[in-house]
Amino acid sequence: MRALLNFGLVFIISFQVIGQDRMDLRAQIRALHDLEDHRSIILLLDSVFGRTQPSEEFTFYKGRALFNTGQITEARGLLIPLETDSILGPGATQLLAVIAQQQRNNTEALGYLLKLSQYYPDNPLYLQRVARIFYSEGNFPAAMNYMLSAYRCDTLNQTSIAELAEIWMKLEMPGNAYRLLSDGIKIFPESLLFRKQMVPVCYRRNKMVEVIDHGSFLTARGDTTPTVVRLKAFAYFDLGEMDKSEFWLDYLLNKDLTSEDVWFYKGKVTDARGNKNEALGYYEKAVHMTLSPNFNPFLLQLAITLGENQQYQESIRWLQTGRLFKDSPELIYQLARNFDLFYQDKQPALQHYQMFIELAGENSEDQRAYAIQRVRELRELLHLLGQ
Repeated sequence: MRALLNFGLVFIISFQVIGQDRMDLRAQIRALHDLEDHRSIILLLDSVFGRTQPSEEFTFYKGRALFNTGQITEARGLLIPLETDSILGPGATQLLAVIAQQQRNNTEALGYLLKLSQYYPDNPLYLQRVARIFYSEGNFPAAMNYMLSAYRCDTLNQTSIAELAEIWMKLEMPGNAYRLLSDGIKIFPESLLFRKQMVPVCYRRNKMVEVIDHGSFLTARGDTTPTVVRLKAFAYFDLGEMDKSEFWLDYLLNKDLTSEDVWFYKGKVTDARGNKNEALGYYEKAVHMTLSPNFNPFLLQLAITLGENQQYQESIRWLQTGRLFKDSPELIYQLARNFDLFYQDKQPALQHYQMFIELAGENSEDQRAYAIQRVRELRELLHLLGQ
């Protein structure tokens, strides 16, 4: 009986010592973790447990330390068995999600992130990360669905608002982006991010006054991001405020922040003031800076201005160059006009007017009416000439 009591006493004392050791070990690990001394955590756990398998708790601590020292493959091996643990599962899953993304395994990362969104249904963070993965893959409808769910978790979360607006712009839904950002600005009127996003959104929706309002809010606070300044300058032009438009265009050009559309609008401002020769130089710079076939709008304006300047042969050369890359009814119409004005032989003009009439859509009613009239007149002329 005495022997049995002695054994029980030894067992209780041993249990207390082990329990105390575990508490001390946790405290040491916590202190090292706070110091970001993750290598020492690994050495400490290896020295305590040696070759024996530590408990799930200390396995997690080692896996976390391995993760924090960049040993993600070893960390993953320790953390995967803990994924279903009722206590350690959420922490292990968070690390496994990051590892999967670092290894560019989007399928695995999505699984972990969706599980985390169930662990923490009121936290939009994990749904945001799911949306970003789909966004990076170009799956914008799926990205929209998950970012919308994240937004509904917390309608005041500025990240969800900003990224959902960006997704809607990718999906050609500027009206949705406009309404969302407008509501966001009412709540966060000093948000530079929302204002910056609103500049291109308003420009897309042809709200030029609002482009200027948001752009001026930003530039007054030192934000002279090229996109903001460009669209502000273009909006001033569209509203007929040439001096203000040119001021901001020159601001970009003086800082060597040039782009094809900046040169194009510089040409339009100069052209509007009647300086066609100077404007031609700017239009030509816009064309040369643009990769074909995207230069057609700039090339078309260059050709039109050359024609207005009675430089018909040069205008024809540019229009024919444009047709090599991307044909359009507008190019054909301008070719017909230049052939009509420049060549005594009216056959090329007649052919191009007829071609334009066949291709012209409803948006070209005035040009189509003129082309029909000129076809009739040219046929009569050619008939009189016996051609």
